[in-house]
Amino acid sequence: MCQLIESSSKLTTTITTNSYALNGLVHCRPNILLSTDTNGEVCLWSLETFQPINHVKMHEHSILAHALSNNTFITAGKEGGGPANTCGLDCSLKSCDMEMLLQGADVQPAEHGFPCQWLWAAQVERERLVVCLLKRGRPCLDFWSLS
Repeated sequence: MCQLIESSSKLTTTITTNSYALNGLVHCRPNILLSTDTNGEVCLWSLETFQPINHVKMHEHSILAHALSNNTFITAGKEGGGPANTCGLDCSLKSCDMEMLLQGADVQPAEHGFPCQWLWAAQVERERLVVCLLKRGRPCLDFWSLS
């Protein structure tokens, strides 16, 4: 389960990355932090050594939303069309196995569903993935079974 990490007011460590901009953080395991970025990458970090454990390129461009369900990390992100282009069917859902990432394996993300115009949020609720997206020009919620 993800949880908020409380910290003191004193900076103890700074981690620098090659990413253009980090846009998401998830505390996914004790001493493990997962980050997403605007370059479509997911990176696992050790909070003991402050070094990356593994990373995987999930999307061609930015990761727009993410969710964690048991051992599966799910991302919604941009494909093709350029980082700023939101026209066309260029957003998709992908997932990867957390255990494989933790073991340092070369992970290939699995694709889910079909492309859509835009994805705003992804959240796991009661064994379902809820995705807020733009479909045929209209905002809507998609519910995906995780079992």
